[in-house]
Amino acid sequence: LYAAGDVNHRVLLTHQGKYQARAVGDVIVARAKGEAVDDSTWGRHAVTADERAVPQVVFTEPEIASVGLTAAAAEAAGFRVRVVDYDLGAVAGSALHADGYQGHARMVVDEDRKVIVGFTLVGPDVAELLHA
Repeated sequence: LYAAGDVNHRVLLTHQGKYQARAVGDVIVARAKGEAVDDSTWGRHAVTADERAVPQVVFTEPEIASVGLTAAAAEAAGFRVRVVDYDLGAVAGSALHADGYQGHARMVVDEDRKVIVGFTLVGPDVAELLHA
């Protein structure tokens, strides 16, 4: 028996339901073909993002969008982190959005594994950038 979306009460968001459905579909196909199921953390058939990387947006002025861990949370979890800050107003396309666009992006990198463990954006309409 498989369940995806609101019925499993994991993360009641449309995009997470679609993410879960993709994983469920991939598991069903793998089992039907007799292939191995990779349900390890971040494996092809796991829904690890339900627990560790749920995107969220606070619709304020300016908007705040994030996914994963903050630098403080990553350090508290024992990760050796590197923080990369970037002025979104310096991105070439920001001038197309608004004159004098002001925004900020922060990426949190696990230095041992060289993977991104968190990302936060603050600025006008940054919700549109979160899934990218």
